[in-house]
Amino acid sequence: MANSPVQIVLNSDAFIEALENNGGGGSKDFFAGNDTEFIEHRDNIQNQLSEIKSMQLVNSFAKVSYAKVTLKQTALAKSHRPTSQVFKRDVAPIIGAGDLGELFVELTPESIDKINTKVGQAEPETRYKEKNGKNEPNPSRLRSEVGAIEGISPYTASDKRNFSVKEAVKWLSNPQTGGSYMVELFEAPPARQDWDLLSKYKFDLFDSFFGGLTILGTGLFVSRITTGQGSSIVFGIKLEKTDSTPVIQLYSSSTAGKSGEKKSIDLNLERHNELLEYLGNHPLVKKVTLPPIITQSSTVKSQVKGENFTVLAPDHEGSYPKICVVDGGVSDVYGDWIEDRWGLISSMDKDENHGTFIAGLAIFGQQLNGKAICREIDGCKIIDLDILPRADRYSSYYSKPLEFFNELETAVQELKARTGVRIFNFSLNIEEHASTTGYSVPAQILDKIAEENCKSSAKSVLI
Repeated sequence: MANSPVQIVLNSDAFIEALENNGGGGSKDFFAGNDTEFIEHRDNIQNQLSEIKSMQLVNSFAKVSYAKVTLKQTALAKSHRPTSQVFKRDVAPIIGAGDLGELFVELTPESIDKINTKVGQAEPETRYKEKNGKNEPNPSRLRSEVGAIEGISPYTASDKRNFSVKEAVKWLSNPQTGGSYMVELFEAPPARQDWDLLSKYKFDLFDSFFGGLTILGTGLFVSRITTGQGSSIVFGIKLEKTDSTPVIQLYSSSTAGKSGEKKSIDLNLERHNELLEYLGNHPLVKKVTLPPIITQSSTVKSQVKGENFTVLAPDHEGSYPKICVVDGGVSDVYGDWIEDRWGLISSMDKDENHGTFIAGLAIFGQQLNGKAICREIDGCKIIDLDILPRADRYSSYYSKPLEFFNELETAVQELKARTGVRIFNFSLNIEEHASTTGYSVPAQILDKIAEENCKSSAKSVLI
């Protein structure tokens, strides 16, 4: 057969043919033949909605709130989502998703009434139609969507936070956290001059949230965080030891850089408990998490002094590859090899040990370790992205959550444009609190930086 130019198949009918999958199809009846159970399920959904409405009517913040819609395990396919009949965009829009099979929906007392009426219209009996000589369930789209729902529950404080007040204060006492909680909201507040255009419910939602924060007292600092996630709305909220009136910034602003004034974080347990309880009770809040801690990778320190090493200068007529070292800085020992610096960190605030170690391996790897270990020819231009100060100086440069990552994104973009560097060595450690779960915000930002500045080019690498 291998030497035959043509293979002739005489019994083609005996071969299995791949069936075409056109997708789509009719609605699925999740309670086919179980009409009594469906009626009980339908009534239960209505009761759950009514309970949420009762909670809204006595809520002191706003009458609009958000609920969790949990889908059945057999209804996880996108085609089964209850969005064309039950949670229609103009009535009760889906505004996000949580765990697998979990949707977040925006509700008002009026929208709940409409949904309850709609749910009650789902036919109680199983409908059938003949197909290929068999009777198959043929439900309306409404019955299918109602059946796809496992349950509807209010979004409560237990859904928003996975750490205790004591754990929070202990974590935030580390100056490398910046001292702020990361608070994600369900919806972004518009500019204040546009609040008059909001519905009464939405006006009350935003006004009560920011107004309630100011009541918490002096030293409160609230700032919008640029996350790079598109749809996520995150604010940094911290308590400082100061008599200043509360500060609320609705829009993000980049302020990375050495600050002469260093404000201490207020670690009073009662104040943090008051803040966290407020955030847990307000319907606008989706999630409260603790910020990450960024540290340098440890450098192995030899106990035995090695031989003297002469740092040779580059050949000005030679051509060398380039690598950007993202760290605490690279020593002037390799000054002739450094093509560009970011220059953010003051020389007094630097710890250049690890960055210099990495640069030395990149420039003189073969000479230091031998050809058996390092086959690459020596010589490499260094782009010094000095972005991480000493641990005790971190808060002097980054006073807001995730500000480090925003500075990193800006630096990568500019240094790539200035020097053409396409390889970035990032060997810093990102420590997150044990309560952090899922695809964290820092991880998402790093992936975004890599995708937009490295992965977009086949010759760009983030290592």
